[in-house]
Order: sequence, then C-alpha cells, then structure tokens
Amino acid sequence: MSGLNVLVYSGPGVSLNGRAYLLRTLRQFLGHRYAIIPIGADTLRAEPWETKAVLLVMPGGRDMPYMAELNGPVNTRIRAWVASGGRYLGICAGGYYGSARCEFEPGTDKQVVGDRELAFFPGTCMGCAYEGFNYKSEEGARAVEAIVDRSAFGVAESLWRDDPTKIRIHYNGGGYFVPRADDNSTRVLVRYPDDVTDPHDR
Repeated sequence: MSGLNVLVYSGPGVSLNGRAYLLRTLRQFLGHRYAIIPIGADTLRAEPWETKAVLLVMPGGRDMPYMAELNGPVNTRIRAWVASGGRYLGICAGGYYGSARCEFEPGTDKQVVGDRELAFFPGTCMGCAYEGFNYKSEEGARAVEAIVDRSAFGVAESLWRDDPTKIRIHYNGGGYFVPRADDNSTRVLVRYPDDVTDPHDR
C-alpha cells in the first residue's frame, strides 16, 4: 500500500488534549514522510480516503460516541481497508473500540460493556488497567514502565543495539487485551508490568 496520509479521527468523543499531543507526536516522527490529517466521520463515510491513507489512528477519549458516529457502513469500510493492507492504530479508547469486546470499569458509574464491530483484536479490551481514572482530570494518570518483548518482533537481537527492554509510557485509563482461549493469531510486543488489576475484582 503506497499511502501518503496518516488519518487521525477527530470526531465526537475524542479527548482534545489527547488529540493535540497525538498530532504533535505524529508530526514530529512521521511528518517528514506523511501528511498527518485530522478527519471526522463525514470524511470516513463519504470520501475516498482509502486510496491515499497508510494509517488510521483512533485516539483516546470515549468510545461510545465513536460507535454512534461510525457503526455500520463506516466500520465496514474500515474493516475492508485493513483487510486489503491498511493499518489501524487504536490508542486508549481506540484500543477498546478496535477490539471484539470492550469491558471498561464494569460495575461502576463509568461502566461501558459490550461488543464492538471492528474486532481487529479478537478478544476483550479490559480496563482500566489501573485504578483512579477520571474523565475530568489527570488524577489517574501515571508513568508506567512497560516491558518490550524483543523476540516477538522477529528481528535479529543485534539490530536492537542499545534500545531499551523497558519503556516508560503515559497511562490514563487504557485497557489490557485478553485473548480468547482459541486465539493463536495475536502477537504481544509490549506488556504491562505485573501490577495491573482486574476491573471485575476491585
């Protein structure tokens, strides 16, 4: 696929702060090669975006508004595009949205539980991985030292040079991915440390 555009969904539900940081980061690392373009549901619904896109990014925020805007024909187009070689990157709410099932804060006033149409990950995105998330503040945010599984990348160890085996990531409400028992297709590249908690058992 010879795409020129990295598309960043910017419709209802997207965190404005998260979107701003995401656009800045993508432009810093990919802007020399790709056009980083915010888009809304109308573009995904009516424009021929597939012909020039190399990546579709679904940012953090709330995935229920994503469903309201994109369920049905738009998700069908996204799935067909990925099946033909396109790439989907789901960050936080975009990760929940891209999974077959979302289980977010079950049993609380923030609960969001249900199946999702895209189902790029064939299991459940479960969250929050850590307690304390608040939609209206950053009080639940933290730096998490994630563990890189170098062997999962399928490249020679020598190519890693001095790259770290642990990376610090900004965490604020994201989930972790629970595969189905019969899933043999998922490859885990980076893992949380062992201190994540089960939102069903808090």
